[in-house]
Amino acid sequence: MGLSDLTSITASEARRLLDNKEISSVELTRDHLERINNLEKDIDAYVTVTEAIALEDARLADERIAAGTQANLTGIPMQ
Repeated sequence: MGLSDLTSITASEARRLLDNKEISSVELTRDHLERINNLEKDIDAYVTVTEAIALEDARLADERIAAGTQANLTGIPMQ
């Protein structure tokens, strides 16, 4: 893909990239989880981060996208 930080793109840009298969939801989710892990010790913003659930949901989202059954926000991580 070439984007160094997928956490800085808009939801509409993420939707376009996901639909065009330029990125995957798993890739997008991993970038968001990495950002959370890098910043959490300084900002203490989350009570719980459920990485395994987020990655499984992203995998399922990628399946929906591949099948063409996605909704507007399918595959886009929400923080």
